[in-house]
Amino acid sequence: MITYITMTILAVIFSALSNYDKNKKNNTVKMAFWYISEAILIIVAAIRFDVGQDYMYTYVPYFKGVLKGNPNEDIEKGFLILNKIVQLFTTDYAGIFIVCSVIFFHYIYKAIREQSEMPTLSIFLLVGTTYYFIFLNAMRQMIVVAVFLYSIKFIKERNFKKFLIYMLICSTIHLSALICIPFYFFYGIKLRPLKAGIILGIAIVLKPIISRLFLIIVKLTKYNYYIDSRFDTKETGYIVLAMNICVLIFAFIYYSKRKYDESHIDKKITKKNLKDYSYYCFLQLISTVLAWYNNAIPLLNRVRWATGISIIILIPMIIKQEKNAKTRILYTFLIVVLYSAYSLYTIGMKNSNNVLPYLTIFQR
Repeated sequence: MITYITMTILAVIFSALSNYDKNKKNNTVKMAFWYISEAILIIVAAIRFDVGQDYMYTYVPYFKGVLKGNPNEDIEKGFLILNKIVQLFTTDYAGIFIVCSVIFFHYIYKAIREQSEMPTLSIFLLVGTTYYFIFLNAMRQMIVVAVFLYSIKFIKERNFKKFLIYMLICSTIHLSALICIPFYFFYGIKLRPLKAGIILGIAIVLKPIISRLFLIIVKLTKYNYYIDSRFDTKETGYIVLAMNICVLIFAFIYYSKRKYDESHIDKKITKKNLKDYSYYCFLQLISTVLAWYNNAIPLLNRVRWATGISIIILIPMIIKQEKNAKTRILYTFLIVVLYSAYSLYTIGMKNSNNVLPYLTIFQR
């Protein structure tokens, strides 16, 4: 756990030193700090050995299968091609973990740089919400999640062609990318507290029926082995649910301020600002509903990641709505304490995703 804590502290420090400003150009030193922050997270993920339950269970056997010309046919062809490309340079399975780590953090950091109002806090939240550790386990799916987060820029720009291309390419890595495509059409939705409450209420009432139907459908697919398997992660479902609800409550409180308070800290309140803010709220609402169902359908936790990771963008947006500087600092402090405790419990005590002990490829 010491490795992860040290990694987080260093990544946050270098990010803060970069003090990235989207309006500034040619600031080589500050950008160097930004990339150092990214490199720290990449290196820890890239050189790991037997960290994450899928490491030896899925990825190493698959890499060796590709090397022998006998790959697992259930895994998407894009990932097969990626493995073959890596094998042009090395026959060491560590190569695929290095490449996947670079891809994942490249898109995560691009998304944070372009979308977050507090990039340093977003980087902390990447670890604090445990999405960093989820990547150490479910690499293929988390590459999809990272690219989807980055591709939200195309949703906001209403560029369906680029968004679709990214999602279709990602679907060759993991089919879950296809689930992300419909989210394009929800941008601009006017999501108010009452509407969100009604959606949550319906989800609660219909849980027994929908859960049973979903399980029947999943059992007819190639993903039926997820049910009641080692991939069952339902133990943290209620914790995630409670935290998501708290974030949504604060999001809607400050949504009202963003909409009606003309003296807001931002320069100007525009319809696009509200659409962007509302869209991130919508993604968190979907994540909250899926977290509620996760206790009955563990597989949904893997679907939830795509919408849930937007929390690393939404929380900084919420904090930025507060006009009082001291209150913003207090909120930031509380968020850091809350998510530090959550990650220490989930990873340090429960060892979610089997990321402990941390070993490197040099310890094989």
